[in-house]
Amino acid sequence: MNKKILTVLVLGVLVSILTGCNSKKDSQLNNDEEQTFNATIIECDSKSMIVRPDEIEEEFKSSDKIRVEYVNGFKSCNVNDKVKITYKGGINESYPAQIGTTKIEIITE
Repeated sequence: MNKKILTVLVLGVLVSILTGCNSKKDSQLNNDEEQTFNATIIECDSKSMIVRPDEIEEEFKSSDKIRVEYVNGFKSCNVNDKVKITYKGGINESYPAQIGTTKIEIITE
């Protein structure tokens, strides 16, 4: 009888641990809502750029560098420019990280 109780308790703890691991961050990675963040351009090439998210942005917690593909005819990539990036979906955890960019705006101060 004690073995059965112990087995049920161990299984209950394992199930609790596994279901408790689904944090808010994990669920954000799987959504299709558009999200935005501000960043600084650190590299430019012909089809994409690499940006460094501002340290106050949630995206900075995922990666200090994110590759952003140009969209909607965006071509004005200049290192050190500030940009507002809009993307849909999650952050691919490569290095640099990658996102599904939907809009790029230059921030003028």
